[in-house]
Amino acid sequence: MRVKLTAYVDRSFKFVVKPPPTSWFIKKAASLEKGSTQPGNISAGRVSIKYIYEIAKIKQEVDPDLRRHDVEGIMKMMLGTAKSMGIDVVEDTFPPTPINVEV
Repeated sequence: MRVKLTAYVDRSFKFVVKPPPTSWFIKKAASLEKGSTQPGNISAGRVSIKYIYEIAKIKQEVDPDLRRHDVEGIMKMMLGTAKSMGIDVVEDTFPPTPINVEV
């Protein structure tokens, strides 16, 4: 979990708990511990575009920074993250099995 903490001079504070980063969701969907050591050359794994869509919907609901973005825009960001991690995004015909993630 990411936490943004703001401390004020009068000793009060405010904190915002944010969901895990996108790379964490992608690694869970691909059942991987970490991404590729050489992205672009070596593929670490594969994840379905349907999982990317489901994760994008979760991120839109929970992440305060992404609430104003549409799902397609969030998916494009996630595709870039998956590419930089060395994870291939594939299209398949099977429906995705639900991912149990506690945020």
